[in-house]
Amino acid sequence: MFRERGGRTSNGPLRLAVFDMDGVLVDHLSSWAVVHDALGTDNTDALVAFMEGRIDDRQFIRRDVALWRSRRPDLSEAELLAILAPTPRMPGMREAIRSLRAQGTKCAIVSGGLRPLAELVAREGGFDTVRANGVCFGPDGRLADDARIEVPLRAKGEVVRAIQEELGVGPADTGAVGDSAFDRGLFERSRVSVAFNPVDDEVARAATHAVWGKDLRAAVAPLIDGARVLR
Repeated sequence: MFRERGGRTSNGPLRLAVFDMDGVLVDHLSSWAVVHDALGTDNTDALVAFMEGRIDDRQFIRRDVALWRSRRPDLSEAELLAILAPTPRMPGMREAIRSLRAQGTKCAIVSGGLRPLAELVAREGGFDTVRANGVCFGPDGRLADDARIEVPLRAKGEVVRAIQEELGVGPADTGAVGDSAFDRGLFERSRVSVAFNPVDDEVARAATHAVWGKDLRAAVAPLIDGARVLR
């Protein structure tokens, strides 16, 4: 199912397409939850604290790490990747990115999800750049009590701005695909924005297009056929 919000038009293909990962490129709402599920941990308390603004991104991740270390003190980077790697890819992901690259559009991942999975998806899909969050490992190869923050969830727009400046691309040449309120920053820095299986009506209204279904090719169609639409 597809919904488009009209606007004035402009010619020319998009030069940059920015994607959230969790729920968009992979068919799971949270790569962090993938690890929690595998280790039998529950981060509900930390999630509530983050959503209420009582902890920041780094504190949120460090609470996750503490839970994982309590169950698997010797968790290695290879073991973490082994947990994340089977996460189902969104159907049509490779074809969707291939169609964008065929029109000369560079593709980027901007995700608050786990970087090891984002890097794997980027290699599989042929993305040009990746920004994602992660955990750290000590000299002994074991999970360390620290976090790598590249994408503050409430400041995704600033991450997109930095990529645009790096590539010499403006919002009028950018498209974005996301599914949650945290992706509104992506939408605000884009000419064409797609709420893909949006979590609520507010997210759907924030984008120029909304698409429901389990095929990413439908989500990128507006970035190709509908790239004329301006906010």
